[in-house]
Amino acid sequence: MSSRCWVVLGILTGCDPAASTTTAPDPGTGSDTGPSGLPACLGIPGVEIGTGGARYEPLSEGQPLEVTFGPQGGWHLTTAVRLSAISSIARLHPSATVIATGEEIAGLQLPENRELSHHDPVRCTAEALDLRAFLSSRDPQEICPLQGEPLTIRVEVTDLTTQLTAVGERTVIAALDPVTAEGCTP
Repeated sequence: MSSRCWVVLGILTGCDPAASTTTAPDPGTGSDTGPSGLPACLGIPGVEIGTGGARYEPLSEGQPLEVTFGPQGGWHLTTAVRLSAISSIARLHPSATVIATGEEIAGLQLPENRELSHHDPVRCTAEALDLRAFLSSRDPQEICPLQGEPLTIRVEVTDLTTQLTAVGERTVIAALDPVTAEGCTP
């Protein structure tokens, strides 16, 4: 094969015969690659708990989080996560526990595999929005006493590329949505 064909073949396949197969670490961008060819910044994911259906909103410790009555007749907590050291797809499982009793009130649903939002493959960051932790009770008399209760929100994240798992937790205060609160008797 003539050298002209090799050049054409190299252009068609994206090969640059002069390019090195190793990359020097570039601190601050995380763009160096590890032995598997994955970005070296992929490791145990960092998980920052927040809320938000359309955009990520951070949650502070002790901040109210709405217990929302949904269109299918049950209640849920809308969570979101901001992730680091993550690829573009993850398994996500939100849950909630009443701190005073240790009772898990949300999270019986199956974990959800999902393509992440705002994925940055260079920095290995992403977000997962509108993660709903579905409450196990559909009885308003069990939901009403949650008003003002401290809850531990927990989101377990497994990077489906690396199979590494991490958990983020945040303490919030349950705040019933206006429709539910109106139906609760004092």
